[in-house]
Amino acid sequence: MSFREFLSGLLSRPRPKSRYALLVERLRGGDSSIDFTLLRTSFMESPEFEVSKGLDLDQQKKAAFAALSSRDFRTAAQVAGAILGASFIDMDAHFVKYIARGEIRETEQAKFHKMVFTRLLKSITDSGDGKSPATAYHVISIAEEYALMRVFRMVLIRQHLLREGGHAYDQMEVKDLNSGVTATLYFNVDIPLRHAL
Repeated sequence: MSFREFLSGLLSRPRPKSRYALLVERLRGGDSSIDFTLLRTSFMESPEFEVSKGLDLDQQKKAAFAALSSRDFRTAAQVAGAILGASFIDMDAHFVKYIARGEIRETEQAKFHKMVFTRLLKSITDSGDGKSPATAYHVISIAEEYALMRVFRMVLIRQHLLREGGHAYDQMEVKDLNSGVTATLYFNVDIPLRHAL
């Protein structure tokens, strides 16, 4: 056997699925008992993450939210679905699909995306209360910080990168849109910094 034949045979073998892909498969199959923190962190170590880095998901998110705002629910769901094809842990895309599917009376799909959105969010809020570096929310991307602030109806006033105890934190001064009160939130950003996000 020549080296070329050996290499061709090696490359044509099916690769085992990543831990992330297996968890997504279980979730799509109806298993909501999966560990959503593991789902999020395993994505960052997966080949799927490497592929998603080459895509402009921010532009797609803007398009999905624009379609949602203009009540073009089918387009919003379609664009959000494309985002989820690249990154099934994207909270914004699950939120858009939840709203869009609900508006077009696809109730079961709306419920599914609401559940995934809620469990992804809970995975972050269970990691801390965000009131200090010691109790910071653990995020895997900067997008998760902004998704959490949107859910809490907070807007960013200023942000500062803080290094303490061998960890990195985003210290974010935010304003509550409901009360007008300002507060400081802390996010552990070790994972985003490790992956240059």
